[in-house]
Amino acid sequence: MVKSLVLIGACAIVSSWCAAKADAVATYGATVNASLTIRSIVDAGDPSVLIGDPFDLFIGAGVLFDPALDAQTFSVGDATTQVFGPGTVNAAGGDPNDLAAGDGIVLSAGTTGMARPASEFSEALSFSFPSGGFVIDNFSFDTTYVMEFGLTYDWRVEAFAADPRRQFAVSQVLLAVDDADFFDNENDYFDLEDTGIPFSDTDLGGGVLTGSGSATFSVTIDPFGTEFVLLFPEAGGQAAAEPVPEPVTAMLGAIGLLAVGIRMGAGRRRAGPSIQA
Repeated sequence: MVKSLVLIGACAIVSSWCAAKADAVATYGATVNASLTIRSIVDAGDPSVLIGDPFDLFIGAGVLFDPALDAQTFSVGDATTQVFGPGTVNAAGGDPNDLAAGDGIVLSAGTTGMARPASEFSEALSFSFPSGGFVIDNFSFDTTYVMEFGLTYDWRVEAFAADPRRQFAVSQVLLAVDDADFFDNENDYFDLEDTGIPFSDTDLGGGVLTGSGSATFSVTIDPFGTEFVLLFPEAGGQAAAEPVPEPVTAMLGAIGLLAVGIRMGAGRRRAGPSIQA
């Protein structure tokens, strides 16, 4: 009689353990917000005089985010993902193709994901990479203009794994301001990577990390010249969870195994590689 109670108690413990693991979730989230504003415009020959809206300098701006083109998602098993990339052009005059000092763009990149233990391996992977920027045309015969831009930004990354032995999550953000020469392999005006890529990784403790910053830079536009100032925020993340037995299956299995005196051990498998920038 005592032995039967021990078996029943063992089965109840196994069932409770499996139920808890089945509800355990690995999650990630990443967001980066950026604002890029025209601070001032001057004549390079007389930089002491601010020119708010030169008649021969044409400045346009735009933002782009199409989930089909500017994002990537993947999920398998019991996993979900979400991506977003809202952006706006702030034009005091109301025309995004006729900007002046004080105007600018605001752009965000974000993603979230979840992987839950199920009867099979579960994984979520997603990236959001919207873009925006300015096109500047100088139609002057002899005037070189210098524009000063101001960048402000903030970011948040988070990663959680309820059972780090069987689950994994990581998230990261990137932010760059570049010209149109993509073949120089450098972000000419600003690169958040220069101060370290913000990320959260459950293998390193995970949790929530936040940050913010600002930068200024100048762009020179020669007579009859065209310059581009392009903003690239990016957010990405990955979560994975190993399969675990369903509670009912685990209970029945425990009863059968204990009855014949067989002892089982559970292996551990590392879930998923880290995401790449």
